[in-house]
Amino acid sequence: MKGGAWLKRYYGGKIRRILRQASKALKDKGYRVTRIYEMHDADYVWGITLCPPAHPPHPDNQWTHDNDVDIRFSILDSKDSDGTPGCMNFSVDVTEVGGRMIGGLTPFNFTDRVWIPLTDHQEINERWQIMEDAGVDGLVGLITRNE
Repeated sequence: MKGGAWLKRYYGGKIRRILRQASKALKDKGYRVTRIYEMHDADYVWGITLCPPAHPPHPDNQWTHDNDVDIRFSILDSKDSDGTPGCMNFSVDVTEVGGRMIGGLTPFNFTDRVWIPLTDHQEINERWQIMEDAGVDGLVGLITRNE
C-alpha cells in the first residue's frame, strides 16, 4: 500500500492487541489458538487460527479440520480492491478454514463511503473506532455461538 506504512505501524499494534485478547479469551474457553500471523502485500493482514475444543488435535499437530476458524484483520488498499488510488479501510473476517463465512465487519462496505483517503487521519481514526467498538467480546461470542 503506497503511503500506508504508518498505518501498518500504528494500527498493526492495535490489531495485534485485539487478537491477543481474543486468543486469551478463546484459550480460556478451551480453544487451541495459533500465534498471530502476518501477511503483507497490497493489504496488511494479521490473524489467528483456532480449533474448537470439541475437535482433537491432528496426530501430527497440524491444523486440518475444515471447521477450524480464522480471525483475520486487514487494512485494505483501495487501489488493489477496485482501482481507487490513495485510500483505505479496515476489515475483520471470521471464516471456517473450509471457507464458510461466519461473520465480519467492513465499515460502509458497498457504499460510496467505503474508502478513506490516506491523508484523512481523523476519519481513519473514527473508522478504527468502529472496529474497536465491535470488541473482543463480539468476536469471541460470534465464534463460541457458532459451535
